Amino acid sequence: MFKILDCTLRDGGYYTDWDFNQELVELYLKTISELPIDIVEIGYRSPSKKSYFGEYFYLPISTIKKVREKLKPEQEIAIMINSKDIRTTDELQTLLSTCKEIVNMIRFASSPENINHTLELAKKAKSMGFDVALNVMYLSKLNDKELQDIINSDGITEVDYLYLVDSYGSCYPTDIAEKFSILKYTNSNLQFGFHGHDNMELAFSNSIEAINSGAVIVDSTISGMGRGAGNLKTELISIYKSNQYGSEILFDNLVTLVERFNELKEKYQWGASLPYIIAGMGGLPQNKVMTLMSKQRYSTLSIIESIEEENSVNNINENNKTLDESPGKDVYDSAIIVGGGKELSNHFENIKEFALKTNSLIINSTIKNCTMFTDSDLKQLVCLPGDERNKINTIDVHNSSFLGYVLTEKTLNSIKSEEDLNNSFKINILPYLKDPSNEVDEDAPLAMAISAAKKLGISTIYLAGFDGYKGLTPKESYLSKENQLIINNFNDKNKKLELKTLTPSLYNIERFSIYGVLGNMDNKIIGLML
Repeated sequence: MFKILDCTLRDGGYYTDWDFNQELVELYLKTISELPIDIVEIGYRSPSKKSYFGEYFYLPISTIKKVREKLKPEQEIAIMINSKDIRTTDELQTLLSTCKEIVNMIRFASSPENINHTLELAKKAKSMGFDVALNVMYLSKLNDKELQDIINSDGITEVDYLYLVDSYGSCYPTDIAEKFSILKYTNSNLQFGFHGHDNMELAFSNSIEAINSGAVIVDSTISGMGRGAGNLKTELISIYKSNQYGSEILFDNLVTLVERFNELKEKYQWGASLPYIIAGMGGLPQNKVMTLMSKQRYSTLSIIESIEEENSVNNINENNKTLDESPGKDVYDSAIIVGGGKELSNHFENIKEFALKTNSLIINSTIKNCTMFTDSDLKQLVCLPGDERNKINTIDVHNSSFLGYVLTEKTLNSIKSEEDLNNSFKINILPYLKDPSNEVDEDAPLAMAISAAKKLGISTIYLAGFDGYKGLTPKESYLSKENQLIINNFNDKNKKLELKTLTPSLYNIERFSIYGVLGNMDNKIIGLML
């Protein structure tokens, strides 16, 4: 009989930062204890990191003990170690020393290139009394020789289970049968496992093929919750196992639990959507798709185009211009970066007057409000972040106010029209923001606009129409955090001059009154007339 390892709290944590509602965890553990689940992987045990990660990423001993109390005595507890995060066996021993009495299995996630280091860690964990599993990632990219080399590695005998992980969700059942035949032929003494991703909705059939090909253990999660497209569904493989071996399942709690997790699925959107299917077909990393989908800035079409660009080179890149000099050869005293907020229209006429009197360049961070300035003598650039590149037919490029588009390398490849390309300027946000590589998207609208202003040598920068968000949906929460981080980063790098907003804003930013300036200017004019 094959074993099922449920890893919902570990793999599902990629969407929740490894925080879960405690009442939901209680229901999950109660339900798992009623299913034919042999092993429950409850999270990572990780060294401290700078970014925030929650309870099931660090797994305090008190948490592990609470889980142990809720499961059946015969159900084992597993935790995962990301081997690239552990430098030495001493560091591993420190992480695991307090877990010995309550954790049964340590699983190590490893890239093929990091196998030797991982096996050293596995040997240490084994010497401490744990069962050990080695999860080898990127199965679809491994050729037969590479797979054989892994199986023949020194120290492989320290491993209780050698897992093959279909990281990209790219494998078909025939691939699984072929890979497992290589495993059994090369080393028939090892026990094998399988972890399938569901990009092409093949996680179930691939898992069944793995079992039929000799795998003694497969992974699953409730509703398939997991990184990217997700995994084999625990409810599905549990029912299959029960049917195969003539046991019964209590459905009362299972129905409720699946309904609760489906609510999370509505929020986080894992599953075999079209972008994940295409990524799976192409054998492309799904973490990029997951990132784009989670930010909710991009349409399905934009995500697909981005995936396709991973494997193609567009010569159109060679023709683009950069913002080395001011478009139109004019020099501007300041820039007003325009957002999509409603407060812009409330103060629009005065902002336009202020911009004309202060010789300001208008930089539209999105297309939404750019037509408001087309009937003035003001000049404007238009940033094309995210999906905005699919809306450029709304812009009259022949209008005298329009100077051109601002793009990044990420958005440039999708510009197909030669005319649009000739009106495009490429910008890289990295030199103008404080280490945004892990926090700020390459085509974050505000970052693009600030970078364009700085590239043009404009040091006085105002914001208009960046209202902020009162009700925080996941999308609003992300955008709010991103914009505040950009504002903070800009201010940190520019001690002598801070960004200021011309319109009311919920962001932590200095408010600047255009009316005082306009009033003073009017007074000067009146004084001259007298």
